[in-house]
Amino acid sequence: MYRLLAAGWLCLAAVSAGCSSPASEAASSPPPPGRDERFDDLLQLHAGLTADELLAAAPAREYLPKLSFDPVEAPFFEETVERLKLTAAETTRLRETGLVSIDHGQRYSFGSMYFAIYSNDLPVLVTTDSILHAMHRSYVDLLKELEQTLFTDLLETVLSQCHAELGAESRQRGELALNEADVDLYLTVARNLLQGAGAPTGPQTTPHADAWDGTLLVHSQLEQDEAALEILKLVQTLRLQDPVQNAFTEIYGGKRPIDYSQFKPRGHYALSPWLSRYFRTMMWLGRADTGWSVLPVDPQSSLKIDSARELRNSVLLTQLLESSGAKVRLEQMDEMLDFFVGASDNLMPAQTAHLLERRRITELGDLASAQAVSELQAALASGEFGTQQIQSQTLTSDPGNERKVETPSLFQMFGQRFVIDSFALSKVVFDEILYERQKMKRMMPMGPDVAYVLGNDAALPLLTEELERWHYAPNLAASREYVANRPSSFWRASLYNVWLDALRQLDDAPPAEGAFPEVMQTAAWQRKQLQTQLASWSELRHNMLLYAKQSYTSRERCEYPAGYVEPYPELYGRIKFFAAEGERLLQAADYSAPGSHGSQLAQLKTQQIEFLRKMAMTMTRLETLARKELAAEPFSDEESTWLKKVIDARGVGSGAPYYDGWYCDLFYSGGQRAAEWDPTVVDVHTDPNSGNVLEVGVGDCNFLVAAIDNDGDRMIYVGPAYSYYEFQRPAKERWTDQEWQQLLVGEERPLRPEWVDAFQMPIVKRELGRVGR
Repeated sequence: MYRLLAAGWLCLAAVSAGCSSPASEAASSPPPPGRDERFDDLLQLHAGLTADELLAAAPAREYLPKLSFDPVEAPFFEETVERLKLTAAETTRLRETGLVSIDHGQRYSFGSMYFAIYSNDLPVLVTTDSILHAMHRSYVDLLKELEQTLFTDLLETVLSQCHAELGAESRQRGELALNEADVDLYLTVARNLLQGAGAPTGPQTTPHADAWDGTLLVHSQLEQDEAALEILKLVQTLRLQDPVQNAFTEIYGGKRPIDYSQFKPRGHYALSPWLSRYFRTMMWLGRADTGWSVLPVDPQSSLKIDSARELRNSVLLTQLLESSGAKVRLEQMDEMLDFFVGASDNLMPAQTAHLLERRRITELGDLASAQAVSELQAALASGEFGTQQIQSQTLTSDPGNERKVETPSLFQMFGQRFVIDSFALSKVVFDEILYERQKMKRMMPMGPDVAYVLGNDAALPLLTEELERWHYAPNLAASREYVANRPSSFWRASLYNVWLDALRQLDDAPPAEGAFPEVMQTAAWQRKQLQTQLASWSELRHNMLLYAKQSYTSRERCEYPAGYVEPYPELYGRIKFFAAEGERLLQAADYSAPGSHGSQLAQLKTQQIEFLRKMAMTMTRLETLARKELAAEPFSDEESTWLKKVIDARGVGSGAPYYDGWYCDLFYSGGQRAAEWDPTVVDVHTDPNSGNVLEVGVGDCNFLVAAIDNDGDRMIYVGPAYSYYEFQRPAKERWTDQEWQQLLVGEERPLRPEWVDAFQMPIVKRELGRVGR
């Protein structure tokens, strides 16, 4: 018999001992992620706020209307115009605003653009864009390495041990036998996905592609092969089931719409069959619509759920994890995901185990009676265990009912994580917006929504039309205040949060005193920083595509002559903390796994720790240089020499590119990664009403030309900048990076947002030569 020995579980949420009342249990329990301040209280505080009032209340930042000097007089103006082949319109924009971003229509990466600047003997601007991009590439390479080695092994161990334990101990009769069947189906589907089931049918056409012959690869322990195969074939359809069209999956004695389009491997998970299989498996074990609802669901939602049955499923799986010994491996993996992304946004096995221990529930039979289930559900409800902060599944909402649909209280083995940007997006769409007792049908959010709630006031005017049309000023204001009120401990709780916190530094007002360049005090520069913020955010969401919970709408010789660092020391300080915290936590992490990979994993751990240590040292240098620039202090000779070695450690040279400078060292997989062209795209929100998703992505790297004045010294500098895109796609056609890159190579690509026109010029294809010597 599976018994719960909860004392061995990592304590993620404590509850009071014995058979104390639900109220006392709730009082002694820390709140779930994001629950320490109720969003609804803030929403009530801002009730009735109009778009005009929100816009009028925004802090007014005074921008310089123009530079006090003509950039044509700055050193390297003529050389920059000639060597970058600026058009007349681009040259005029540079003279008028001191800033222009130019797109040569070439496949530039950040590394190759630094080399182009180097090979044309132009002063280099070290951009925040390039530093954030290097962090993105290293973050995803570190994660991918762990997924391909440690995480896949741990996942296989957890699933196989639980499944074997279920087969060996199965003995329930009557209604409780249904719980064994449900858990068996859950594990059978997961194990088949990990072996490659659910992939497209047919032969494997490329080394990156996965294929499935349509047969079951791991058999059910309880003769449910046919039911498992039916689910796996639904996974293969990549269909977003629409309850309005009566499209449901019948499972666990009920029915629910499941968004199978989420099972399409995207991001780095499309790079190999093994990563694709890991992706599908973790989607099954993490998605809200494939988990178990442990409390009665809102009738408005169209979900048909037997919550008592699904609560017992959760208890049984928790007991299997304990009795099989798999909980140790589950905790090992879960702790590392907490470090990378954050805590799960639903009830997890460890929380369940502690709650059961406090209520003295030791076996599934203790929940045979309706009264026992009801008492446990009351304890769950009072403690808000399993409460989801982010709606991440298709739920119907009656437009005529002013009460918003409640998200189900959910259990999952590897529940997707609470991320505050997704939380904010979920609060500014239907059915969260109530105006004059009517639900506003704003179905899709926008990138500037995220930028504004992160603190960027420059994003607010871009939302004017949306605010006036959909009357969601109270929701946007409440979301912004909710984010602003997070304590400092929140921003240090995971690498995801540290990254977001770094982005919050990009729109900081210039210091009252200090040598802040005039061009960086213009409205055009603030738009450039908004692009940097959203482009880096898209890379962050791209990296965390699998783990971050997505929001849903309710249904309805070359030398750099000089160098300058964008003077944002707080940003470099946050990235230094990102690297140092990563080093500290990986140092403490358990890299052991079943099998014979011990020495390989130990070497991997050392390698990752050394990289993060070196990254932190580089950020310390950049932070120091940025502070010197603001204080108008000259760089030392050693600092100037180091800064010029951005891409080539020689500092001067000619011939073929060398990718061994300090910027290249910021890439975990080596300097050549800096030169690789690798635009990314990610879907960040799903609207079941239109069947569309919101995609955000980055494209080719652009030349950013800026006239910099630094305490009287003036010069034209050139650095690499992001290009940011935002558009909608059908959910079934969620784009992979490879599909996005193929589009960028062609002539037809989505339009950039209009607001980038403040600094961005249209594409003019041209190729650069190299300075003769």
